[in-house]
Amino acid sequence: MLNEEFDQEHPEPVAASTCCDMTASLDGHLLDVDVRLMEIHSRYGPEHLVSRSIANATPCVTSAVRADQAAAEQRRGLVGRHADLIASDDMTTFSGCYTCDQEAQFDTLPPRERIAFDDHWRVAHAIGTALPGWLVLVPRRHVTTVAHLSDAEASTLGLWQVRLSRALREATGCVKTYVVQFAELEGFNHVHFHVVPRMRDLPEDLRGPRVFGLMGRTGADGVQADQMDEMAVTLGRLL
Repeated sequence: MLNEEFDQEHPEPVAASTCCDMTASLDGHLLDVDVRLMEIHSRYGPEHLVSRSIANATPCVTSAVRADQAAAEQRRGLVGRHADLIASDDMTTFSGCYTCDQEAQFDTLPPRERIAFDDHWRVAHAIGTALPGWLVLVPRRHVTTVAHLSDAEASTLGLWQVRLSRALREATGCVKTYVVQFAELEGFNHVHFHVVPRMRDLPEDLRGPRVFGLMGRTGADGVQADQMDEMAVTLGRLL
């Protein structure tokens, strides 16, 4: 009956509205869809009707978000260029990628953008965060999926994550670290591992995946550049 009374939905605007809803936090900050879904489950608990409904709808939700993001990327002419780079055996840097743009200026980067590095990895302080010591570990060539890491890159990945976690414990007094990798936001598709200090007094509603509620902070709400540089120097000594 409803199909007869109402026009069929057009898939493009449905995907766009779903993407807007499922990639924004409760306070309007940009999130990856997987983080948003985890936040909903964490907020309501596994037995709640909302969680059960979201679990059933997850394939449709993620499909709609990916479709809308792919359409946006294609409109900007990035899909073909990414495909060319992925097919290449010599991916170095990619214009339009924030991480690659920073890597191209490596020799003049401030301390916060080159806390530590080797031939394959670079450590930087996260931008747009309210949490001092939120780090990102990035490969120094353009890689958009963990599966494309070289054996040499993979061989030191775990070592870097442990070393950074130990350094953060010494520098911040955190009780543990969260290590997360999504690389879904447009312009930030370059693989990057978040290494996040979980402080003892972190509010319950910001623990686990909800810690991303501390991202998307700008101006006075975020960690200032001089604070990042100071943290970078401290961590550099510990590394």
